[in-house]
Amino acid sequence: MSVENALNKIPINSYKDLSEGLLNLLLKSSKVDNLPSEFGKNFLKLAMRDELASKEGLRLLIQSLLMIEKEKVIEILNTLGLNDAASILK
Repeated sequence: MSVENALNKIPINSYKDLSEGLLNLLLKSSKVDNLPSEFGKNFLKLAMRDELASKEGLRLLIQSLLMIEKEKVIEILNTLGLNDAASILK
């Protein structure tokens, strides 16, 4: 499972929709307290620069959410037609 390889399979024009889906998952997750504090710092930094829909933002969201909601991350990727990326993360 390589987040970097999965990111390389995601077209740039899908970044916004994917970041919105992942952000919604993050906000609804009851497991968010299990994320390391470093996540919060990096998340805020990217959010303040409006970069959650960038490759760096997606990397942070995917890496973090794989720790707490792996199945749902894969589901979001498949729903958006990003099956190659989802297969890499399984």
